[in-house]
Amino acid sequence: MGVQCSEVTGVAFVSHIVLCLLIPLKFLPFASVNNSMDQSLPSQILQYALAEKLGENRVGEIYQAWDSTMERIVVLRLVPAELSSNRVFRTQCLSTLRTMAGMAHANIGGVFSATEVDGKLVIVLEYIPGTTLKEMITSGPLDNVEFLRIAIPIIRGLKYAHEHGIVHGNIRPSNIIIAEDGVVKLMDFGLSLHIVEESLSSIDTDLRVVRYRSVEHVLNSDITPTSDIFSIGAVFWELLTSKPAFVGNSVQEIEDAILNGRLDFNLLYTKYKLPGDTVLLLENLLARKPDDRFSSTNELLVTLEAMQSFEEGNATRTFFHVRPSTPRQYLLLSLLAVLMVILWLVLTTVGR
Repeated sequence: MGVQCSEVTGVAFVSHIVLCLLIPLKFLPFASVNNSMDQSLPSQILQYALAEKLGENRVGEIYQAWDSTMERIVVLRLVPAELSSNRVFRTQCLSTLRTMAGMAHANIGGVFSATEVDGKLVIVLEYIPGTTLKEMITSGPLDNVEFLRIAIPIIRGLKYAHEHGIVHGNIRPSNIIIAEDGVVKLMDFGLSLHIVEESLSSIDTDLRVVRYRSVEHVLNSDITPTSDIFSIGAVFWELLTSKPAFVGNSVQEIEDAILNGRLDFNLLYTKYKLPGDTVLLLENLLARKPDDRFSSTNELLVTLEAMQSFEEGNATRTFFHVRPSTPRQYLLLSLLAVLMVILWLVLTTVGR
């Protein structure tokens, strides 16, 4: 936007020139630095002008910034020096980020680049204005229709990552966002601390993160795609109840709940009025043995899409239009279906 300067003299001329210079500034992406900024940080890192601190966690500070080269708003994650210098974490992180940078999926937050500045990894990510699931959960439980609307795109993104050999390992409500245009995006791939947890001395553990650890993470076993499936089960539980599946006042208490606690699935029927297929879904996702969970995100996605079809009335129903609401009813209906098939076979055989 330009301002036409007229011919003026003296003080009027100076004032007019000042206005000509200042008015366009309000159209710049970031004319000033937010007070939440860490004053010890430079206002500029490479071509990125830091504008606002968005948050901070164990994997570093997160800033909104302006990329003057590409002329776009981005997110910078500044990884702490202790993590950046950890060879195992660094290798894992950069390997994942390189793969992610070459991928494109509607339900995965974009990774633009990663570099090192003053001994710290600087990760440049897509800026996605919107609402995180962590924020959404505070508004109360979701109904089944809304839950499926959010769950399906999450699993589509996760399935795409798994198909490219990427395990998230750090799934929680705060790194899943519903963008302003309604698109659900899964973020923060490559930032799992599982393999370096015990070597970190100065980075405190956030109990809110521990709640979503998989059984394998707690047991210090290999993290696999089925580990992500367990973590997503903990997120889904919270979406449907607005309460965490696993609680405790310390890391040890929460991890004990993950390994040994008994989730009250019956409460999902009685208090939250969830349909039987949704309860069975959660039971499968949160099974302690990996072999008892969905074998893949593809299998999970097929299940969720079938559930959504049922909700929308597009699936084939039984002739009496009854939707089972408990595992026992599922069993009874299955037995009834088998008996009907047997009866049909008998009748067609006799008819010959």
